[in-house]
Amino acid sequence: MEQIVSFRITPPDTDQLCPQVSRALEKRTERVSRQEYPKMWELIDKLNGVEKAPFAVRENRRKRRAFLGAWEWAMGLFLLIPGCMDPKELLVPLMIGTFCYGIGAVSLWRNKRTLLGVLSLIQGGFLSLCVLRGRIPGGMGLLVPAVAGIIIGIAALLRRKREKESPYDRAARQLLQGRASLSGIEAVRVSFTKEGLAVEQEDGCEEERQMVPYADFECVLETEDLLLPIYRDSVMVLQKKDLCTGDLSGLKEFLSGQIQYVPVMA
Repeated sequence: MEQIVSFRITPPDTDQLCPQVSRALEKRTERVSRQEYPKMWELIDKLNGVEKAPFAVRENRRKRRAFLGAWEWAMGLFLLIPGCMDPKELLVPLMIGTFCYGIGAVSLWRNKRTLLGVLSLIQGGFLSLCVLRGRIPGGMGLLVPAVAGIIIGIAALLRRKREKESPYDRAARQLLQGRASLSGIEAVRVSFTKEGLAVEQEDGCEEERQMVPYADFECVLETEDLLLPIYRDSVMVLQKKDLCTGDLSGLKEFLSGQIQYVPVMA
């Protein structure tokens, strides 16, 4: 690499770049773990080698199960309500309705928990209103499905599935926010030279230049928008859009011959 490749440092967009940094940090942890526990990862790779259905197929299955669950829930409720109003005469519809309602509720709980919560609260509120008005013969029997609907609805909404932030997400967010909060980073220039990674102030004196030899590098991770050099247990965040001189393809070819260069693409 005859031409020096250099980057300016600009504040990163934390929300946009956090998923990429999180993925890169997870990949780095996996690489370290693979080196320390090769036999364990050999077993994990064998288990993960089992063929899985594509994501689109699995998503269609989930939607189909949710639709069938909603249908069973509705049909069960249709039979359950008259059965509760006259359980002696309509014992068979009551039993069938209870079974279908339960199966539908379980299916919605697994696949569409929020929908189950909303439908159940509507069920509980409507049946409670019918009981309070007392204008329906045998209406007191509706008290059981009314209370059940309210309880299921509240439980479903309180325990609905949410995306949990992983430790890598938290670490990535902290890393990016730390870089964004630094003052004067726009005046810093980072350059890849034949000797190593140079960090210096633009228009600064030669004595203030810091050089990190490639022997101190662990690896360089590449994502869609970033280069992440890792050295001395530190992570530097370089945005591709901040490239000043040189070209990325030449830099990649050069670094691949010097250190571990690991693409981490989605």
